[in-house]
Order: sequence, then structure tokens, then C-alpha cells
Amino acid sequence: MKKYTDQLQKYLKTATSLATRYSFLLFLMIFGGLAGYLVMRIGNLSKLEPTAQQVTLKLQEVKKTNTDIENIQKLKELEGRNISIESLFDNGRNNPFED
Repeated sequence: MKKYTDQLQKYLKTATSLATRYSFLLFLMIFGGLAGYLVMRIGNLSKLEPTAQQVTLKLQEVKKTNTDIENIQKLKELEGRNISIESLFDNGRNNPFED
């Protein structure tokens, strides 16, 4: 048993000395490998197209808003009166950055 532990200690000493000597190179290799993997993975994921089933599921989730006829009539009435609400809506649509 002592023979195996001596061999193991000798092997570990050489391995640690090599690891410390080439630690920067090992770091660069590991970092480069991870960066390359990330670039490849991002490239593959950006090329993926959704399946027809995924598209239909997402389209089914979209809910249409229903506006009451009373609200529409009230907006048309206010718009017809030409009060400040009309100018807020129209100016905001034409140039949203202007006060």
C-alpha cells in the first residue's frame, strides 16, 4: 500500500508542478474553449426558426381589445367639439418627443 501512495504522491507533485508552470496557458485554453462554445451556441440559437405549432400557440395567446360602442361615440363626439383632447392625440402621434 505504501508503494501506491508513494507513486501517487510522486505523480501529484509532477502534475501540480506542470499545472503551475503552464497555468496561464491552461487558463487561456479553457477561456478560449468556453468563448468558442458560447459563440457557436449563440450562432445556432439565432438561426432557429419557430415551428408552426409554436407560432399558432403564440398567435392564440394574443387577445384583441374590445372597445365599447359608447366609448367610440364619446371620442368621436369630443373630437367633433374640437377640444384639447384632439390636439393631444394628434400631436403625440406626429411627434412624440415634442412637448
